[in-house]
Amino acid sequence: MTKLNKIIIAVFLFCAILIIFSGLNLFKYKTKRQEAKIAIAAKQFKIEVATNPEQWQRGLSERENLCANCGMLFVFPDKKSKEFWMKDMLFPLDIIWLNDQTVVGVSQNLPAPQKNELPVIVQSPEDVNMVLEINSGQAQAIKIGDQAKVSY
Repeated sequence: MTKLNKIIIAVFLFCAILIIFSGLNLFKYKTKRQEAKIAIAAKQFKIEVATNPEQWQRGLSERENLCANCGMLFVFPDKKSKEFWMKDMLFPLDIIWLNDQTVVGVSQNLPAPQKNELPVIVQSPEDVNMVLEINSGQAQAIKIGDQAKVSY
């Protein structure tokens, strides 16, 4: 094999590696959570929108906190009974259960698990296709029947 052939092969391999890593970075970018706003009962929250299984599973786990008027909206393709758990949560939450844009349940003051403690599991009161997690204490004014409006 000549020196020129070795250089051509090396350049080809280098380009192939660049393309592969570029593709991986693009994939990560596509799975990044979308940001939006949601308004419920005269309260407005800046939210991250979780729309795929990887994002649903990760949720707010292992975060130290959430800004005062922030939250995470989990959007599902179907309406089913949902279970949420507080695995690896470091702060307490309120959960608002939504069937389309209507509040069908509010679970308040869900504690973060203590060390060596099983996480709390919470079930939706009925079939839902969206779930909003916010800081504990912020759902006090939100009632069943309230309408939510998401702005992207």
